[in-house]
Amino acid sequence: MLIWATDKPMVSGWYWHRVDSVDLDSVIVRVEPRSNTVGPWSDGSTSRLSLAEGEWAGPLKPPES
Repeated sequence: MLIWATDKPMVSGWYWHRVDSVDLDSVIVRVEPRSNTVGPWSDGSTSRLSLAEGEWAGPLKPPES
């Protein structure tokens, strides 16, 4: 079970992200801590993980067949 946390992800992978606990719009983004990048955001852009604020849940695991 995933839980929301404010700690920035330290493992590469896909994560749920939301601005805060009342944000109804969460998005799935790729996080790469080694290169300090996160995205694509809903507008297609990427940004620095160190500057990204909000809550994270993940990394997401692929579905089992």
